[in-house]
Amino acid sequence: MVIKKIFSKETIIQYRYNMVRYAKANNITKAAIEYNTTRKTVRKWLNAYEKDGEEGLRNKSRLSQKHPNKLSDDITNEIIKYRKKSKLGAYYIKENLNLQCSEKTIYKKIKQANLIKKKKTKHKKKKDMRELRAKFKPLDKIQIDVKYLTDIPNIFEGIIYKHIPKYQITARDYCSGLTFLGYSNNKDSTSIGIFTEYVISMLKNYEVDISNTHFQSDNGCEFRNIKKNANKKSLYEEILATHGISNIFNPPGRPTFNSDVESFHDRIEKEFYDIEKFKSSSHFLYKANLYLLWYNVVRKNRNKNHSSPLTILKEHNINKYNMIASIPPIFVDNYVKDIILIKKGGYLKWLSPNK
Repeated sequence: MVIKKIFSKETIIQYRYNMVRYAKANNITKAAIEYNTTRKTVRKWLNAYEKDGEEGLRNKSRLSQKHPNKLSDDITNEIIKYRKKSKLGAYYIKENLNLQCSEKTIYKKIKQANLIKKKKTKHKKKKDMRELRAKFKPLDKIQIDVKYLTDIPNIFEGIIYKHIPKYQITARDYCSGLTFLGYSNNKDSTSIGIFTEYVISMLKNYEVDISNTHFQSDNGCEFRNIKKNANKKSLYEEILATHGISNIFNPPGRPTFNSDVESFHDRIEKEFYDIEKFKSSSHFLYKANLYLLWYNVVRKNRNKNHSSPLTILKEHNINKYNMIASIPPIFVDNYVKDIILIKKGGYLKWLSPNK
């Protein structure tokens, strides 16, 4: 006979009652075999029944039982107070307060005090980021970063034969996703400075109001001077200062602050570098321009309400949005000799002076 256990309060009491009656009619061993349990369990419920009758077959409450290892109220309050003050996890609370209890116990006390915040889902994070971007207007905030091209197998041969550059310099508008590209064989402040001058000059040439514009970058030596003479600014910082534009450096150890431009680096690698073949430097720049034009004008971005950068610029009534979305990429190495002209406030050969 096979007994199927149904775990509810009433049926389990009936099950124990039947087991006890069977044990009384036969013996404990046969009851244990019949009910697929141990002799110790049969004896436990048999003794409970003989002592308290059917009431003894119910589960006993543990509320009145003493727990010798239970944390005192003083230690519990100390844990909660320290958690609120430091926001640290159970491991560091145990270490810093020199507690003898386990991390699991500390975590339990923190959770009971409602001090554990539920982690945001990926969908919730994206929603929050969309709401944050909505507070910015196009070209108010531009993130700038450098992408290494030397670790992409499909174009590595072209880099060896020097018709594909080693680095991609990217500037991306935080609101619209509008992107500008520059290429160089050097990852230094000179290259970044020339590219920054190019982007700002082109925007000015198309009558973009940059009075509210600021750039955002990491703390790399190509963006800021980290040498002994800390008072001297990098060329990148000098260019921004010349145009009256501020730059916000990411906090150290916080790479996610540049996540918007980093996401573009991932896309261009999958959609462009991993697919295309390039015969020469001019061929590379030609195809890079086609990709960038497609990205800024046609490609829709799910994280920006399924709109292309061009559409967002148009919605915000940005002047000459068609021209701005069509700014081509450049090889910044071609303009190194013109650095002195840039510092003096002159115009490079890619532009004519504003009138």
